[in-house]
Amino acid sequence: METAARECIAADFEAIAKAYGFEDADVEELIALREW
Repeated sequence: METAARECIAADFEAIAKAYGFEDADVEELIALREW
């Protein structure tokens, strides 16, 4: 993923996590690739 897009998505995920009370959420972990 391009760096700018990745940073934008990370900022969104961080805002959502904080809105739901996850102040200590690791943003890198939130946007990490998943193997379902």
